[in-house]
Amino acid sequence: MIWASGIKEIFIAQHAVDFRKGPDGLIAECYAMELDPYSGDCVVFVHRSRRAVKVICGDAHGVWLLQRRFEGGALREMFPFLTQRSFVSTSAGELGLLLEGATCEVKSKALPWRKAAQRDKPDVGVLPVRSHGTFVAQEKIK
Repeated sequence: MIWASGIKEIFIAQHAVDFRKGPDGLIAECYAMELDPYSGDCVVFVHRSRRAVKVICGDAHGVWLLQRRFEGGALREMFPFLTQRSFVSTSAGELGLLLEGATCEVKSKALPWRKAAQRDKPDVGVLPVRSHGTFVAQEKIK
């Protein structure tokens, strides 16, 4: 999607928002939650009836406002609204599922891969990196 090029983080608002608000009103909601769509924050708002979502994100040049309406009420089981302004962080994959109307719950996520720490032995399987960024196979020393 062209609008997704400058997204740094994705957040879902956990409070009900008046969907009569346009981009300026939703930007004000973002600022009230200390989020900034102009710096790469993507904020998802769910309609009180749970039949629509609005996504606002942007960059230094402007904001995109995406609205998705679900004709069958696909989000009915999801999103208990809180009374205070709050948000939860999510991933691009979960946003894609939400925009498809999926009713799923993420119970756990895989941990991010981390580079293996260098150990005392030279044959532990850690490959040294050349200056131009390619890996070199390391022979075992007997």
